[in-house]
Amino acid sequence: MLGSTMTSEPSLNDLPDIATKVGESLVRVQGGRRRSATGVPWRQPGSLVTALHAVERDDAVEVTRADGVTFEAAVIGRDPSLDLALLRAPADAVPSLPLAWRSTASLRIAEPVLSLGRPGASVRAAFGVLGVVAGAVRFGSGGALDRYVEIDRQLPQGFSGSLVVDLKQHVVGLAMRGVVRGASIVLGDTTLERVLGQLERHGHIQRGYIGVGVHPARLPTDHAARLGRGRALIVVAIEDDGPASRAGVSLGDVIVAVDDDAVTTPLELRAALEDRAKQRVTISLIRGGAPTTVEVEPGLRA
Repeated sequence: MLGSTMTSEPSLNDLPDIATKVGESLVRVQGGRRRSATGVPWRQPGSLVTALHAVERDDAVEVTRADGVTFEAAVIGRDPSLDLALLRAPADAVPSLPLAWRSTASLRIAEPVLSLGRPGASVRAAFGVLGVVAGAVRFGSGGALDRYVEIDRQLPQGFSGSLVVDLKQHVVGLAMRGVVRGASIVLGDTTLERVLGQLERHGHIQRGYIGVGVHPARLPTDHAARLGRGRALIVVAIEDDGPASRAGVSLGDVIVAVDDDAVTTPLELRAALEDRAKQRVTISLIRGGAPTTVEVEPGLRA
């Protein structure tokens, strides 16, 4: 028809072209003990992000591009909680990523995605859909995701650190196999910007703490009914002149939340403070049977 415009909608037939286009930008990262993983170009020239388990004990690693050129990169930052390592290499050696990053906030459940990795000499692909798209989450290991995104299938060995793209050729994030047992999660743009920014500046994640020893405790019936849960944390030790001590936390106080995030185990308390060093937080307590709050500025512990 005269005057009509034809538009091409993305389809599964586009997947081979996407794999070819993106695969040229992915590199193989070879650490010691013959461990290897995919390396993905990051924002700053010469920066690569990869899976930490492949380079955990190596300050210098070997990187191989799609064209076979090999060069060395240095590990400049590590985050064991999310299995991430940030590498630095000569800017002219690292290929550029041809796709734009997509906002994690725009992701929807059941979207088809393609995971692309180069753990060996050639590109590998795995297809799936986004099986879970949920809110922010903190893990007991200390890692935190600004949004929890999970692929509906367990990716094969070697796919940690692989690039996840959608059918419209936008980067969805990085796939990681070992962060959540039995699941392949996607680290999106906001999580990566926050974590890799700290690795760029400090080489590690700065961890917050308040200087208390705690033990799980059962809440009295009235408080359990009000809070909708039966457990919290009783303070059994306080570090002298630590953040909690300076804020007025006392032995016997029962901690129920940090900035409205419920805490019922020591790991949950540690995770709630993980990336809040030098940021004032509100600790909700039960003291002498009555609810109260204190403002605490967590200290910094590397």
